[in-house]
Amino acid sequence: MRLVSGNQLLKLLGIENPIIQGPMGGGPSTPELVAAVSNAGGLGSLGAAYLTPDQMTDAIRRIRTLSSRPFNVNLFVGGWSTNSDFDAGPMLELLGEIHQKLGLPPPVAPTPAPDPFPAQFEAVLDARVPIFSFTFGIPDRDAMSRLKGRGIAILGTATTVEEARRLEQAGVNAIVAQGLEAGAHRGTFLDSSESSMVPTLELVRATASAVSLPVIATGGLMDGRDITQASLEPARCRRGISSRGCYSEINARCSRMVA
Repeated sequence: MRLVSGNQLLKLLGIENPIIQGPMGGGPSTPELVAAVSNAGGLGSLGAAYLTPDQMTDAIRRIRTLSSRPFNVNLFVGGWSTNSDFDAGPMLELLGEIHQKLGLPPPVAPTPAPDPFPAQFEAVLDARVPIFSFTFGIPDRDAMSRLKGRGIAILGTATTVEEARRLEQAGVNAIVAQGLEAGAHRGTFLDSSESSMVPTLELVRATASAVSLPVIATGGLMDGRDITQASLEPARCRRGISSRGCYSEINARCSRMVA
């Protein structure tokens, strides 16, 4: 199976090459990296989950000074909890011993902070970014409508077929199928993490059979051999390869675009 110029997902994203740079939160996905990937014909992605709205705005402006090509902004849409009904004692006791050895003040339990997503989402809308992706849940109906009203392409993350079906029902334009090989955190939001450990290629095949949307596979694609293996998937899964880059335990959460 080979990619062709009429690939649905390439047209949706406005890119030439089926390569996505993953939205690595915490600093690795700099505006310079995002712009470089987009300028090369792939899709650069800004991992903005740990940025304030002002930082997001500045980063997006910087990307636009470096590239006129489409790019993606990624946020955590769920998984945030302000529940303080837990016993922090055992952990504080453990950390206390370490702090004492290092000559540090005794540790204290942090105060739960409000969910940053609402304010971050407004920054996405105000900037009218070309592509918005999310993980750990699904934005509500109003949020999805506002994205579509601004002509923003929407990518949602699924770790199971049922999550993919929910994303399709919510109105995303494409689904990121995140297999168990994906490093660091995974975007599970319906069932337990343990029950959602589906190998990447298996998840891609099952998702492509269950939904009518383009599928972007992510997880464990490390080199050319993995890319070759991916290219041999069923014709139902016409695909591109998307590198998630490396952090943590060589987190090549390499996303394969399957249109």
